[in-house]
Amino acid sequence: VATASSDGKVFIWAPGGEDGWEVVCALEGLSAHVAGLCFAPAEAEGANALLLTGGFDKAIRVWQPDGGMSTWQEHAVLKEHTHPILSVTWSADGKRIACCQADGSASVWVRTDNSFARWA
Repeated sequence: VATASSDGKVFIWAPGGEDGWEVVCALEGLSAHVAGLCFAPAEAEGANALLLTGGFDKAIRVWQPDGGMSTWQEHAVLKEHTHPILSVTWSADGKRIACCQADGSASVWVRTDNSFARWA
């Protein structure tokens, strides 16, 4: 489970702790409001637990675990947006990313191997 907030904090949670859940990682490097996040579909080939974040810094960030769920690293930053990102999502096969911007426009990115290219 992942949660995001208006101060740019993103936390990865796992079962455990007194209340049933505990923070296992806080993502580093985000400073603006994070409005959307989405894990890649579990069945997506090659996506292995990738996480998207998008927010008011006008960028989509792709995160991947680094040796386990307690350490994550930034895998890619998709910056070609002109307005804050309000939501992000993966396609069911994990090969495309879509986002909605504050001006009502949408963008689609295509994943090939370990890189991303803007499609629309």
